[in-house]
Amino acid sequence: MPRPRLPSGELGNIDVTRLASGRYQARGSTRDDSGALHRLRASADSEEAARDDLLRQAKSLSTGGSSTLSPSSTIADVVQLWLSQILTRANTGSLSYSTYESYETTARVIIVPRCGGVRLEQLTVGRCDRILQKILEEETISKARRARAVLSLVCGYAVRDDALDRNPVRDVQRLPMAPRKESALSTAQVVGIRELMERWSVTR
Repeated sequence: MPRPRLPSGELGNIDVTRLASGRYQARGSTRDDSGALHRLRASADSEEAARDDLLRQAKSLSTGGSSTLSPSSTIADVVQLWLSQILTRANTGSLSYSTYESYETTARVIIVPRCGGVRLEQLTVGRCDRILQKILEEETISKARRARAVLSLVCGYAVRDDALDRNPVRDVQRLPMAPRKESALSTAQVVGIRELMERWSVTR
């Protein structure tokens, strides 16, 4: 029976030998995204360091092994990486700096203090909904709506980094709209407008 084909970015068996110099050499094979086979080797002062270097080489040959986050990462971890990306966009002009400041403030003041320690693997639709409803109860509607928008962007970043399968914020219940401020003219203002209209009609 033929051996299964080695997936791109994954190492097969790793052979580690100790060299005459006392250093350790790790060797292994992997495939890149095109399917081409690469034979890799790495040397270091310890066996563990040599293995780690070999793993880094293998991941660099494939787009499948470059994720920074994992399901055990926390929301605070994602926020830090996401804000770094948003700041880069602001510095390059693809996003206004005021937008970055708004995102950063919402994340720092509202999201991280309330749910920064929650791991991604715990972040279900129901939990996101409860987080946002709690913010709605204790803060203003506008703050809750900003928190929902930023938390969705944060989760979207985690999805793109393969740490989440889908964005749970998209399925939470909708938050209410902030009530519109209604303005009515005072009696004095109405009288003033009538006087202006009468003068205008006389001078026509």
